[in-house]
Amino acid sequence: MSTSQPPQPPDRGIPLLTEVLAPPPEPDAPLPDIDAAIAALPPEIPDTPATWPDPRQPRPPATAQWHAGDAPAPDLDDEAHWRQLSQDIREQVLQQLLGQVNSLLKQQVAEQMALAFEHITQQLTAQIQVNLEQALQQSVLLAVEQEIEKTRMIKNKGF
Repeated sequence: MSTSQPPQPPDRGIPLLTEVLAPPPEPDAPLPDIDAAIAALPPEIPDTPATWPDPRQPRPPATAQWHAGDAPAPDLDDEAHWRQLSQDIREQVLQQLLGQVNSLLKQQVAEQMALAFEHITQQLTAQIQVNLEQALQQSVLLAVEQEIEKTRMIKNKGF
């Protein structure tokens, strides 16, 4: 017998859709203390947010690396650079979220359209059956009346 493991809870560092986030600081406002923000981060961050790591495997320690190609590391005291870096990160996160939201919206719309199409198809089928039944009854009734009239005329002429 295999035992199923309960699903892993999401990382507490990732905000949920139900959480209310504070608005971004004003451009003229001082930037938050970077050291305090780094200290508040969880000690380990998964490499990719789209997949859950295998809990049975050891995770590599989180490391900060500069991935800007051949460009030198930024000057840590440059306020404008930090603002630009913050803006770039916000834009990247928003782009990733928009991609996920778009795919979820497309899926939801497709599911709702399929349900609506099925509902409309059932209604149309029922209405067509009712109309067809009424038309058939009227046709049969008219044909019977015409046959009765013919029979009466033949009997009246024959006597």
